[in-house]
Amino acid sequence: PVTIHTQRNTQAIIWEDSIETIYTTDTVILYATAQTDVYYTSSDSAIAYVNEANQLLVQSLGTVTITAHAVESDTYEAAELSKEITIVATPPIVTALPTVEPLGYGVELTNDLLVGGEANVEGTFVWNLDPEQELIPGEYDLPIQFVPNNKELYASLDTTVLVTILKGQQAITWNDDLSHVTVGDTIILTASANTEVIYESSDIEIVEIK
Repeated sequence: PVTIHTQRNTQAIIWEDSIETIYTTDTVILYATAQTDVYYTSSDSAIAYVNEANQLLVQSLGTVTITAHAVESDTYEAAELSKEITIVATPPIVTALPTVEPLGYGVELTNDLLVGGEANVEGTFVWNLDPEQELIPGEYDLPIQFVPNNKELYASLDTTVLVTILKGQQAITWNDDLSHVTVGDTIILTASANTEVIYESSDIEIVEIK
């Protein structure tokens, strides 16, 4: 008699899905194959897991390891292959930027000045300014940010909006009583404003200003 010892064949899992980084809203079907049936397990189902249709179901942001298992059979050994997947928030798509009416110098930039604007998800446009930036009169592309309501699925998006800063209005304060002035009087004028005040006379032969 001859005793023959047979062994199961080893098998290789072929898994070409490029899924190192995916967005929270991506639809991902896994396509690992082997000589036997393949199923998947997750290192953290609170982040993502695979259902019976081989669809990766994202639950939250984070990094998870998905392992493809080829089952054991009469002729093949079991096998497995793992991939680490990082799930990141989906960037929203801004379809229309908000607008800003021309602003006077020194006006506080509050979020309610950002009028309109649209995106493919619900959210709010807010200023994203350097608090040290001084806005003198002129035109600026100022940084703003679209902040989605659903921060678990969508990331904030940085963009800019055109803003025109106008020169501010100023008033001259002048309390000098010049209604009764006699020839030869010397008067110190004390008008004040936000900027330097200069004086001029309509007739220097009557009144001279030095």
